[in-house]
Amino acid sequence: MLHHSSTSCFYVLWSTHEEMVYMVEALAKRFSGYLVSIRVTDEENREIVSYGLFHIFSSALQLTILAITGLLFGMTPQIIAYTIFFGSLKRYAGGAHANRHWVCLWGFTLLANASCFLCFLISIQMRWYGSITAASITMLIVLIKAPVTHPNNPKPAHKLIKLRRLSIMIGFIQLTVIVTASFIAPEQAYISILCGSVGGLTAAVTLLLPMPGENEGR
Repeated sequence: MLHHSSTSCFYVLWSTHEEMVYMVEALAKRFSGYLVSIRVTDEENREIVSYGLFHIFSSALQLTILAITGLLFGMTPQIIAYTIFFGSLKRYAGGAHANRHWVCLWGFTLLANASCFLCFLISIQMRWYGSITAASITMLIVLIKAPVTHPNNPKPAHKLIKLRRLSIMIGFIQLTVIVTASFIAPEQAYISILCGSVGGLTAAVTLLLPMPGENEGR
């Protein structure tokens, strides 16, 4: 019954995704108009401000959806671990991503939930080995590939060097956290450790995927 109700709620969220995106876009436009009216910004920069607000509000929406789905499926700690490891590495290492913002939003939501669900199917013993293996592979990919930037947003050499250093640092921190936690944490925590490690690995795998050349859209 719980699984059926959770699936139904997830279907409702998915079936209304376009309305939610339009709502966020309208909110961003209205708020940017308000900022123009009180002279925080001017009309010339309104579109840029609106675009930035759209991404801020949609990111907040994504976190809300992740929290809801985590609660529905009883995977809140695992979703949090997955998101932190994925987001912290993806921020600096870059990699392939969807051109449409709502595809990115829902794609990550589905990917995070599916990945964490699959982690639950792995035995406790294999979770320990899987966590360390995934974190090690992540570090290897980062050392070889990071950073990977979008062709529509080229970075100067000094910026790429900085991003590479940060990517390697994040990858090393994640590996250290995973290995340390795997040795000192109780068995009940293995599933969250594995989900975090898989989140980092997912971000690293996007470095190996082909980068779309089209302009990004909302």
